Amino acid sequence: MPVKTTLKIRPNEPFDIPDRSGYYIHNQITNDINYEFNTLSISLLTGNDFEVGKHPHTTRLNPEETYTIKLSVTDNSEKEKFEHLTSNYTKNNNYLRFGENKFNILQSERKEETIEDIYTKAKKLKNPELKFNFRTPTCILHPASGVTEKFPHRIGIFPDLANKWNEQSTDHRIHADPFDVGANLLEEPKHSTCDTDSVLTDINKNLPVFRQGFVGECTYKFRNPSEQFVQNIISLSVFSTYSGVGIETHRGCGSTSLKINESD
Repeated sequence: MPVKTTLKIRPNEPFDIPDRSGYYIHNQITNDINYEFNTLSISLLTGNDFEVGKHPHTTRLNPEETYTIKLSVTDNSEKEKFEHLTSNYTKNNNYLRFGENKFNILQSERKEETIEDIYTKAKKLKNPELKFNFRTPTCILHPASGVTEKFPHRIGIFPDLANKWNEQSTDHRIHADPFDVGANLLEEPKHSTCDTDSVLTDINKNLPVFRQGFVGECTYKFRNPSEQFVQNIISLSVFSTYSGVGIETHRGCGSTSLKINESD
């Protein structure tokens, strides 16, 4: 049962965090719990570009800015642990502590849908355009080379999402064959927003570990598909806003937002 909590936060005072902050954010969020998640996605977002910190390889967070932390899980067995994790923030005097620094929690929003809900609603849409915004570096490993993709290609995105979906769904399994996806979908990236980027995902023997990927906006359009194909792709698209796309989603990678526009 996919569920996500979105926190609007603002720091009490300016401070710097390690650049490409997936590793740092993950550790701060999970620091006070003694259990592991398999499907937890965490991302730190802002409406504007992040400001460069005063120290090398850091990002500055300012009290004039409002930031967003998005947390989500897709595995129903992890829902209780997730509720415990997020309730720590919403009930803890409305602040979130990062080390010695505090964020005021301005707003908390929770959304939950079942796999059945997502799949059923998708059937009502006939020929929409799917407008993705890959908001944090999205790292999809090519199955042959193990190299991460640098472009939001449809045959990378949707088979990856189908794998995540099928780990949680037994009644509505989706087979997103790369050939079918390539033949029945088109991607139209908004080039002015697209770029390659990287995120710090780990520290190994005191050395930073970075993952490379892409960010930006991309619209996916259907091309003579079957009704079943359309339902499957829409379901995966909505699911992506909970699961994230690609690897290292628990370290800040692969956070997406989605707009569905019905075509005339």
